[in-house]
Amino acid sequence: MTENTLKLQKEIKHHNELYYRKNKPEITDAEYDELVKKVDIQTVGTAPDRRFLEVEHIVPMLSLNKVYSQEDIEEFIAKSRELLNTDELEIMCELKIDGLSFSAIYENGRLVKAATRGDGYYGEDVTKNAATIEGLPKVLPDVKGRLEVRGEVYLRNDDFLKLNKNFSNPRNTASGSLRQLDPEVTASRPLRYFAYSLIGGTENTQSEVLNKLKKLGFCVNEHQCLAKNVDEMLEFYNRIYDNRHELGYNIDGVVYKINNLQLQDRLGNTNKAPRWAIAHKFPAAQGKTKIKKISVQVGRTGKLTPVAELDPINIGGVLITRATLHNKDEIERKDIREGDVVVVERAGDVIPKIVAVDKNARSRRAPKFVFPDICSECGSRVDDWGICSGGNDCLAQRIGNKRTVTLEKFITSLGIRLVGPNAAKLIANHYKSYESWHSAVAQLYCGSEVSDQLMSIIGIGEETIISLEEFFSDENNVEMVENLAAQLTILPVAANTSNSPLSGKIVVFTGTLLTRERKEAQAEAESLGAQVSSSVSPKTAFLVVGEKPGSKLEKAKKLGIKILTEEEFYKLILKEKT
Repeated sequence: MTENTLKLQKEIKHHNELYYRKNKPEITDAEYDELVKKVDIQTVGTAPDRRFLEVEHIVPMLSLNKVYSQEDIEEFIAKSRELLNTDELEIMCELKIDGLSFSAIYENGRLVKAATRGDGYYGEDVTKNAATIEGLPKVLPDVKGRLEVRGEVYLRNDDFLKLNKNFSNPRNTASGSLRQLDPEVTASRPLRYFAYSLIGGTENTQSEVLNKLKKLGFCVNEHQCLAKNVDEMLEFYNRIYDNRHELGYNIDGVVYKINNLQLQDRLGNTNKAPRWAIAHKFPAAQGKTKIKKISVQVGRTGKLTPVAELDPINIGGVLITRATLHNKDEIERKDIREGDVVVVERAGDVIPKIVAVDKNARSRRAPKFVFPDICSECGSRVDDWGICSGGNDCLAQRIGNKRTVTLEKFITSLGIRLVGPNAAKLIANHYKSYESWHSAVAQLYCGSEVSDQLMSIIGIGEETIISLEEFFSDENNVEMVENLAAQLTILPVAANTSNSPLSGKIVVFTGTLLTRERKEAQAEAESLGAQVSSSVSPKTAFLVVGEKPGSKLEKAKKLGIKILTEEEFYKLILKEKT
């Protein structure tokens, strides 16, 4: 065995561990498949987690060989006909659910054991967890002997969005949920399943198996087709691919199986896959979904950028909800409209963009999108290049000379699950500056060192750290944070605010400030330990007054609160900074 082969095997084993056990894949399915093509790997999945009891699969749970082209399909059919010495073959076409394979064993009609695939020969005992899955029968009336049912556990996209737990996509969430040590955690997550295999029955074909499973009360996917040739197989594949955005759950291809079970037995298996079935995978970098709305954002240079807000779709392990439309010309050239079904691609496998429109799926009454000729921020004219002519009169461009926020407010604004104002303040006080914080969290997915740093912050728990890891392991999120930070001045946490006259004091602003935006002044006050409030009360320490102050000024005078002009306030904070 060459050194290169050993290296490839080690790399594949590493990715198996990340995908099957840790639910944190680093590469797409297509990239993984390319690695496998280069070397003959004799195992599937990964060894069972030792935290679970092992379950031996009497009939191995093998993975499927994956293909991507019509030529591969034709080769599969031709080879099967040759080995079986027949010209007539029926092929059952089913959906390839993007979830976690499992096996449920029934003895005399009672569920006695459930297991994950594991390495294909030994899986993990998840009996108690599987019993919590919605719709999985615990008892099969009038069934004698041993029956084994196999299927795929998954999460619907809408359930995943409501759940929004510790994983970046529905597949990982489903896998992690089924493989919990505490069944109550599994029960709290809306897992579903589809059954597709029955071992121990008397059926003669795969179509009979699916019908039997349905009669027994199992959830069987309704999308299936019995094909007699390659054209019918591809017709089913294309129909599913074109409409998969309407399913509500993620699939990554179509499975083709020789329908006759006796012929399946004659073809047999290799060490890693059956010869009687293959998976026709979808292109990994693209997916179809629907445009809910087209919004236009005004940037700091005055450029108007259209953005498509999408029905959520999983592409390459990332849930995509928005895609750039670049500019007015791009929308006109591709004739993109609200409500369109579109092909979304992760450009460079990172930034989502729309590459095509399915005009056959468009409503006849769908109006063309009209690019605005008036800036929504200031009402100025938008020129032929899609740029606002308002200049400094445009709020968006005026703010684009950079807004000022505290590090705490910046972290809070990112909307990271479990990272609210309190956690953001603890994190900001630990790292002090944006640069220090960013250099640390950008490496979260590379190892445990940063996790250990975060764990040392009193008040930051394991769940919060997991949430941060998931957020910053998504390149889209990293890019978003960096782009946002480039448009802001993020104030560092002052080294010592305890002696500041603003430390712990409540400060209120009123009127229009002349030298900077009110939010910037508020952020600077907060960076020196002040608490900024919107209303005057007896607890207010300072009222900062700009032009045309409101009723807050009169109230502050009545309460005897110290009043600072804008100039006096800036002198105060300048003194503190020096």
